[in-house]
Amino acid sequence: MTPQEKIKFISNWIKDYVNNMPSKAESLVIGISGGIDSSVSSTLSAMTGLKTIVLSMPIKQKSNQHDLSLKHQEWLVKNFKNVEAHTINLDELFLAFSSSLSKLIMNMVWLIPELD
Repeated sequence: MTPQEKIKFISNWIKDYVNNMPSKAESLVIGISGGIDSSVSSTLSAMTGLKTIVLSMPIKQKSNQHDLSLKHQEWLVKNFKNVEAHTINLDELFLAFSSSLSKLIMNMVWLIPELD
């Protein structure tokens, strides 16, 4: 199988999977990091022609790492009419979760009985 045949095979498999679901999905949603795995997966999803939503969800990322995700978002939107892209910054959510977890752990330490 040539690379182009493999691409078409995988993209068609994704589309067939969605079409054969008991309750057909209205869209594909995929998180993108800018890395090779999410870039390939999101591109194959976009190639199905199904509505594809790509999400970049940075958590305390360096800007050059997040830039790869944003560039891929732009490329997908430019090359596929069925793609919409969103960025959801998770920094504040992560900080709130970390703070809550830290408080929980501190409270748990006080509840551990001392062993004699």
